[in-house]
Amino acid sequence: LKRNCNMAIKLDNQQIERITVSDLPIELPNDEQHLALREKPLAEPRCKSSSSSISTNDGEAEFDEEKVSNTKSLFLRDYEDEILEHMLKMSSKVSNKNAYTRHGISAEYRRKMVDWMMEVLKKCHFKDLTIFQCVKTLDRFFAETNCDCAPEDLHQIGVTIMYMISKYEEISPLRLKFVEERITYGQVTIEEMKEIEEYVLNTLKYWVGAPTELDFSDYFVEEIGRKFNYRSENFEKLVSFLGKVNLYDMECSKIIPELTSAASVYLALMLLMDEVTFKFLGKRILKYLSQSTNCKEKEIHDLCQAILYRAKNFKQIYPGSTRLHSFGAKGMKKLLKSMKMAQYNTPKRRLLIQSQQYFANIVHQYFLTQNIIDALSLQKK
Repeated sequence: LKRNCNMAIKLDNQQIERITVSDLPIELPNDEQHLALREKPLAEPRCKSSSSSISTNDGEAEFDEEKVSNTKSLFLRDYEDEILEHMLKMSSKVSNKNAYTRHGISAEYRRKMVDWMMEVLKKCHFKDLTIFQCVKTLDRFFAETNCDCAPEDLHQIGVTIMYMISKYEEISPLRLKFVEERITYGQVTIEEMKEIEEYVLNTLKYWVGAPTELDFSDYFVEEIGRKFNYRSENFEKLVSFLGKVNLYDMECSKIIPELTSAASVYLALMLLMDEVTFKFLGKRILKYLSQSTNCKEKEIHDLCQAILYRAKNFKQIYPGSTRLHSFGAKGMKKLLKSMKMAQYNTPKRRLLIQSQQYFANIVHQYFLTQNIIDALSLQKK
């Protein structure tokens, strides 16, 4: 700053004068103050990502989650085709096949790493998208790197990717000193993380934001609510939970994210919808998902069965993975238990189902007659 200010000039009545630092209306800190500023920790986030409003001390800035959701809906309504086309184009450039096989990293070792990453990121109150992006970047790096990495390198690379993605996704990212002292306990130094970050970015050609399963899921959830008028409080939560189940499976990481997202969304609809609603909307939504992702309906059905099996038998398939259970499976367990009440055993329940079936038949007949009238009018024209 001193060097630049000493060389600065100013115009005063078309005369050029040389100015110094003492002429500037600022106060430069001395060496002790400058050192204190460098060592001062960053401010903590004012709220967690789960909160619905953010306000400053003056009360001027305010964040309304409902307004953001409405803006997102309007944005998707105007640019839905362009957004989906761009995500599919970006997804086609990524290939995670044989990502860990040539490095000697087993599925069990990767599962433990994903489980630990999920615990750390959730305790830092980061978004779900940060978790998905970290695992996606980890898989991409091991698939695209030309060097043979040892299984012991997985921890160092995973920690560095967590730090790197937090800067990309979060407002208050991780700090290097915090990662070294509180997360790795000195096992990975700051210099090592800087070197690994540079190598990872060079390997990925500085392209970090590849579309994840959660990106496609958010898109499909919003579009299903807009096109088919189906909205539920638990719909988005259940889709996110099923996506996290998919993160643990190495074989599922080799599948394109749009297919796993379509299967998770369709499976969530099967679990949440009642029999009449699913009978009326199920086939239409499945056809929409198939056309949007360019995947066959049978592929979505088969993957739905695999995801449901993993979600039901999670503890048996992945023993020791307690992080997902503690951070989301408890609520999903209550939700799935409440679904067992839809057995239609009580007389009131039977009467409700009969009325719903009667209403669905009326709606079906109305649309059928409306299509016939439109066809006749077109024929007359």
